[in-house]
Amino acid sequence: TYAANWGCYKEFESWHKLDFIGIDAYFPLSASVTPSVNELFTGWQPHFEDIKQFEILKKKPILFTEYGYRSIDKCAEQPWLSYNAAAVNVEAQQNAYEALYKRFLPESWFAGGFLWKWHVNDSKAGGNNNTNYTPQNKPVEAVIKKWYGQSL
Repeated sequence: TYAANWGCYKEFESWHKLDFIGIDAYFPLSASVTPSVNELFTGWQPHFEDIKQFEILKKKPILFTEYGYRSIDKCAEQPWLSYNAAAVNVEAQQNAYEALYKRFLPESWFAGGFLWKWHVNDSKAGGNNNTNYTPQNKPVEAVIKKWYGQSL
């Protein structure tokens, strides 16, 4: 596969040579401080429809080559921004993961994805006061475990 950015995956001309359509899935979904799962699910709708139609056109499964949300206020407004200052918000991160999984995992054409970012030193990574992408040692781990049905 190839990892195309969320805003330009349709422009890559060589999908026919690959097994998967790879998308770095940092789509803007909501400007709310702590968007609900339903709000985020609705925010996914136009992107979901575009991705689904692209999969039908190209006849290739979709793989999110990278996805994730920081544990901050407005985490789904511009999820690609990795260094903006914002208050810790673990609930927003949880809701963003829940909405993504709820929207995409049931789809047969969705091949899954690679979450960003998992650190090697698990016991020291993340935590409830950490504003980075990692889900480690944060409440969002429970969401991931629920959807994947196993411990991390």
